[in-house]
Amino acid sequence: MKKGMLFEFADIQEIKEFKRNVTQRPLFMNPEIIYAGDRNRINATLARLVMEFDKLERQKVYLEWKLWLKNGSEFGKLYRRKTYLQLKKKG
Repeated sequence: MKKGMLFEFADIQEIKEFKRNVTQRPLFMNPEIIYAGDRNRINATLARLVMEFDKLERQKVYLEWKLWLKNGSEFGKLYRRKTYLQLKKKG
């Protein structure tokens, strides 16, 4: 998680109440590293997590495939780096 390869969904209310996680929570592999399934239908919540907390990119680890979620889209998509940079530039 510290390196940006795994993501977890945590219950904020649980952490506030017990000061830690006390129930099971899902862990997800960063889909930019490995993904099984349709690369054009990645869960929007996971896409937002990856885009917001992109630790690999900040550490100058430039992956060939990058995840992007267009405004109003139901799913995120994996794009080649060149296309991702164009999308990012447009905002």
